[in-house]
Amino acid sequence: VGVDRRHRAVVASVHGLQHVEGLLAAALAEDDALGAHAQRVAHQVGEREREAHLVGVEPLRGRGDLHLHALLGQAGEGVLEQRRGRINQEFRLRAADGHYLCYRLRARPVVGLDGEVIRVVGTLTDITDDRNAQERLLHDSVRDNLTGLPNRELLFDRLEAALVFARMDQGVRPTVLVIDIDRFKQINDTHGHQAGSRALVEAAEVIRRCARETDVVARFGGDEFALILPDTGSEGAAAVGDRVRERLSVHPFLQGNGLDLRLTASVGVATLPDVAASAEELVRAADMAMYQVKDSGK
Repeated sequence: VGVDRRHRAVVASVHGLQHVEGLLAAALAEDDALGAHAQRVAHQVGEREREAHLVGVEPLRGRGDLHLHALLGQAGEGVLEQRRGRINQEFRLRAADGHYLCYRLRARPVVGLDGEVIRVVGTLTDITDDRNAQERLLHDSVRDNLTGLPNRELLFDRLEAALVFARMDQGVRPTVLVIDIDRFKQINDTHGHQAGSRALVEAAEVIRRCARETDVVARFGGDEFALILPDTGSEGAAAVGDRVRERLSVHPFLQGNGLDLRLTASVGVATLPDVAASAEELVRAADMAMYQVKDSGK
């Protein structure tokens, strides 16, 4: 049987065995094709076969870490007992250094003239690259490419979740802060767009350090950021806004470019249900409050 990393053909002979445990034991024997491929996979992740653990990418009957034998047993038990059907199982192997490799197991039984399973044939495919690509696409779809912060779409998703909790508990009052960097266009015009992008990354980090783990910091667009405080009223939110403005004003921007710029910011605050009843209205109210602050020169 030809074997390569992307596609491993599996043929497991189970000559004359009558029980599932015997079938699986034979399939995992060292001189058997399936056992040989299982050992190659285990070697690929840097562990001996009997020390390799599996963590289901998709739920495996509510179980947590599974041994290689256990996974094949669970995946194949029903198929072998019923003598028909197919195995289509995705899982990931955790290597000794902590990284994961993902695989897809597809197999079916071959039944002899006596109605008993005589072998299992199928494929074991390395799908690590595909999984990683899917995860990158998902990450990029909800994250700002420049700062790594949640983007506008994820911002509204998290805000909607906060509003759900607020409707369940009247004592919870979500607040949104919209933060705009004052006169940011001057950085682009004077020092170039690359310097402006770097300044936005630094501003994102300053704002992130002002937030708690339960808060959500997002890039709202351009030189605007948003901060969701899931359980902070207007007074507490105003204090957070002052802290953000203060820390931005004392941060030395673009020192890596040989500069030492000081930036200021305008912050608008809106709290549910004081000024709005929905996520869109709450963000719009905070945005309007920010522009009022900017127009007043505060």
